[in-house]
Amino acid sequence: MKNLAVVFLILTLLFSFSLPGYSQFSVSIVSPREGETVSGVVTVKVEVSDPSKVSRVEFYINDDKLGEDTESPYEYDLDTTLIPNGRYKIRVRVYEKTGTVSGIAVNINIENQDQQKGWEKTYGGRNSDSAYSIQQTNDGGYIVAGYTKSFGAGYYDIYIIKLDAKGEIVWEKTYGGRKDDLAYSIQQTNDGGYIVAGYTWSFGSGGRDFYIIKLDKDGNTGPSPIK
Repeated sequence: MKNLAVVFLILTLLFSFSLPGYSQFSVSIVSPREGETVSGVVTVKVEVSDPSKVSRVEFYINDDKLGEDTESPYEYDLDTTLIPNGRYKIRVRVYEKTGTVSGIAVNINIENQDQQKGWEKTYGGRNSDSAYSIQQTNDGGYIVAGYTKSFGAGYYDIYIIKLDAKGEIVWEKTYGGRKDDLAYSIQQTNDGGYIVAGYTWSFGSGGRDFYIIKLDKDGNTGPSPIK
């Protein structure tokens, strides 16, 4: 009876390892370690026991995708200076060529001393430029909305600036027509883009009209209103 049980166990294991999609390799995050306090640029390193079975590895901080790697060694350089100090979860998704997806995560603490010093900067040109709305973005930076007389197509134009966590300009753009156009509010949307509210003299039915602009994450939008 004992021999029969051993034979049954061996057959069960052999059958399990032959199932389609069964993962026969291990995945681990070797750096950073669980609970580690990090600063500056940190290399997230992932090891798998058999890289030939992997199609790609994706890297996330909390639920935001950072990037991916398709070749071993699987690594991503994370610049923590662009992220506010705090506790975060580094997530990794390993996609096998069979279609199986494995996940693993570690918790880290980001602590950069420079972030505690703060900063102050000016933006704009030689004429009047004002900001009316600012919001911190998901990447730790900021989005600013207002108006500019220094740049653009009209007397006043809507002025949107995307900043990183240190206040450096990622991109800056103007919106509007030949007359006055101002933005008073901006919010980041669920798709990573932005929604802007203000008024326009350049478009609409006459006088001042509501002016709502939907932007993608890089500040791109569709054509201006016809009227």
